[in-house]
Amino acid sequence: MQRLTRICLVAAATALVAGPDIQSFGQSSGASSAGGGGEPANDPVQERLERMQQELDNLRRDNQAMKNQIDDLHAKSDDTWLTQERAKEIRGLVEDVLADADTRASLLQSGVMAGWVDHFFLASADGRFKLVLQGEEQVRWIFNHHDLTPIGGQAPDGRHDRHGFENTRTRLTFSGYVFNENFEYLVRGDFFGNRGAPGFFNLLDSWIRYVINDEWSIRAGQFKLPFNREELVSNEYQLAVERSLVNEELNLGRSQGVELEYHDNVNALSIAYSDGASAAFLGNPQQNTVWSAKGNDYAVAARYERLAAGTWGQFVDFTSPRSDQFGMLLGVGAQVQRGENNVSANTREQGSFGLTGDVSMELGGANAFLSFTHQYVDNAPGPVLKLYGVVAQLGVYVTPKWELFIRGEHMWVDGFELRDLNVITAGFNYYIEGHDLKWTTDFGLGLSPVESFFASDLAGYRSDVTTISQFPFPSRTVTSNHQFVIRTQFQLLF
Repeated sequence: MQRLTRICLVAAATALVAGPDIQSFGQSSGASSAGGGGEPANDPVQERLERMQQELDNLRRDNQAMKNQIDDLHAKSDDTWLTQERAKEIRGLVEDVLADADTRASLLQSGVMAGWVDHFFLASADGRFKLVLQGEEQVRWIFNHHDLTPIGGQAPDGRHDRHGFENTRTRLTFSGYVFNENFEYLVRGDFFGNRGAPGFFNLLDSWIRYVINDEWSIRAGQFKLPFNREELVSNEYQLAVERSLVNEELNLGRSQGVELEYHDNVNALSIAYSDGASAAFLGNPQQNTVWSAKGNDYAVAARYERLAAGTWGQFVDFTSPRSDQFGMLLGVGAQVQRGENNVSANTREQGSFGLTGDVSMELGGANAFLSFTHQYVDNAPGPVLKLYGVVAQLGVYVTPKWELFIRGEHMWVDGFELRDLNVITAGFNYYIEGHDLKWTTDFGLGLSPVESFFASDLAGYRSDVTTISQFPFPSRTVTSNHQFVIRTQFQLLF
């Protein structure tokens, strides 16, 4: 098209230039005839016409060359660019985009928003309702060895070594808010009960919280009682495969009640009034009890934390990646409860009083934790037990994803004939995708016999002590020394 335009412009310009010359040519011709027989003058118009013809020939040649190039490009395109396979891919991509647009338009029209921000969620477009879905899967393998002494010709536990796989935790958590962000809720359960216990969906936590303002809130339902830090840090955020035996024995567990919470930039306080602790040292009372079940006259638990350095977000777990700043958290807790009086026997039921204190430090690539817990248990009219436990834990990153840790624990009991508990655990974490995808392996060694009072199938420890008879006096014998446990676990969170 540009070539044709240039031809038109050249022709127009030639006509304008040639006009005066043509008139001059006529005048010269007439004079020559009048003057008779002179030499004819040069013809400038003829010269210009010849130049125009030459330009037209050049344009035709250039146009033909351009046409040949375009034909060649079309031929190559047909072979490589717009093949049938690629056309199908492009068509599929367009269909996917249109389908996604239709889906988004449908969701918007129905007033529903969905997506992923740390977890899957559904929310109303007006912001009044939100549902967050969280999942947890822990699959582990445990090996336990202890030296059994046959009694009456037969080993009490059948085998020196026991090992096997288990789905320790398979949990779903539903949380969010309703009507506005001040009314929060959470429901958490474990499929198929607790590690093989009866029940399809064992209820763990279920509560409603009302956020009064930026600092104060109150919740009601079933939840972990505020007491010791090791139990309050969720299982998926621990360093070792499982919490310490000291914690398994002395934590308060879950209960139903109400809890008042205060939280600001450096202080956190929780006070709970409940049905009472579901704790090992109390015989593990059943959770999810009805109002008319036998309970306690009163049960109160409280915990206070002081953020000495760092941020609150650092202390949702025990680890401290290299990117973390320095952080320090101090905590104390207390609990007291008293069982119902037995009117017919004119006696009071079991009661307890507990204290705990802990310090947690995050050092940007290393972490440290130390705790002390005491429980005073009045088993009236039985004996009074005084239980004490200490846990010390250290961890350090050797690469951005590999972390080594070691933990020592010691526990002793006054008021009952029990050998002290002494256990050391060492292992590693490989953070494939942080806590969301994590592999943990550790090795535990009982430095002294593990009494049945301390043994925990969840943690992989069997009893090293066997009671042979109860009458007239308990007869107990040590069946093992220095049992050891190997545990490895793969964890997935979504």
